[in-house]
Amino acid sequence: MKTKMANQSGGCTCGSVRYELSSDPLFTHVCHCIECQHDSGGAFNVSLLVLSSGFEITAGTPNISVISRKSRIEYEVYSCTACLSVLAGNSLPPGEVMVVRPGTLDDTSWINPQAHIWTKEKQSWVSIPENIPSFEEGYDAARVWPKASLDRVDNTYNQIKEMRYTHSLLKASKYSSRSLPRQFLAAITKNRRSRADSILQMLAARIIGLCESPDSIADHDRTWLHRTGRQCRIHRKSYTLHHQDCGH
Repeated sequence: MKTKMANQSGGCTCGSVRYELSSDPLFTHVCHCIECQHDSGGAFNVSLLVLSSGFEITAGTPNISVISRKSRIEYEVYSCTACLSVLAGNSLPPGEVMVVRPGTLDDTSWINPQAHIWTKEKQSWVSIPENIPSFEEGYDAARVWPKASLDRVDNTYNQIKEMRYTHSLLKASKYSSRSLPRQFLAAITKNRRSRADSILQMLAARIIGLCESPDSIADHDRTWLHRTGRQCRIHRKSYTLHHQDCGH
């Protein structure tokens, strides 16, 4: 990857659905497996991996469909209902990592693949640069990804654990500030920059009675919270990119 490029925007071919990346990408790889060839209609798929919390739909409403692969792994696929462009995807249950189709970005000049996977199934006429790591099958992200990217995934994993705890409190009857552990209150007030943190603060405010109206949490944030409440599957110590996880 040439440079780190946060705050990138993209969208479908017809422009009905738009999205924004608010954080730097974690990793970019090219998958040459047969399923990716079928999926793309070409020789390979290029996958830009970003934190799920850094991917946001900014215009339009994408169709979110669930598809199954031969591996029996299910995927959530974001696409436009009008032009059918596929924008991004996530394995189910959703993890911390969202796979974006980089060709849907407005500016693709900075994209530079950092690895090629499933090369044993690649087309014979495709050449891979010698200076780019390549793997006959999948790879172990803990060994291949930059340390900075792994640390960011770990940090998100810890935030999501806190989010799940918050969600469990919301589902209970009534809570006061005395019901919240001190370390939890400290965690939700420490960092206000990310969307996840801002939602945590909104929820905390609701729990301790600082928000008078339950409608202060927007519907899209409530839906997003429900999704992220389940995002605890991928962790750096156990996440290995297999055939079924190559990012469709």
